[in-house]
Amino acid sequence: MKNTDTLKEGIAYLEKLKGVDPSKSKLGAEVLYNFICLGIESVLTAVLMENGKVVDHSGIGNLIRELKNVEEVDPMWVDTARYMNRFNSYCSMEPIAAKIPNNDELKQFIVFGLSVLEYGQAKL
Repeated sequence: MKNTDTLKEGIAYLEKLKGVDPSKSKLGAEVLYNFICLGIESVLTAVLMENGKVVDHSGIGNLIRELKNVEEVDPMWVDTARYMNRFNSYCSMEPIAAKIPNNDELKQFIVFGLSVLEYGQAKL
């Protein structure tokens, strides 16, 4: 795979997750959640682009659905992506307050992010 800027950016975000303890992080839960999402989305987008796929949606679940058309995907990724979608807030005008992940949920998302990091590094 080519060393794309998008892939490198995703890897850089996800590298920062190593050793992060959400209960001790200076970043708030929402920032940490978005940080994880940005890294995962960047890595998956780069892989899809390399495979000639035009990415229509940036949501992790959508990216994984597209990736399944290219290669086998870890079932844990699918389950975790679905769970993470509960915390997405796509519009500030939504009448429902955004859900904020707790420390245990963030730890689960970090494990997922580190799994995607390993995957992305293997693509370099």
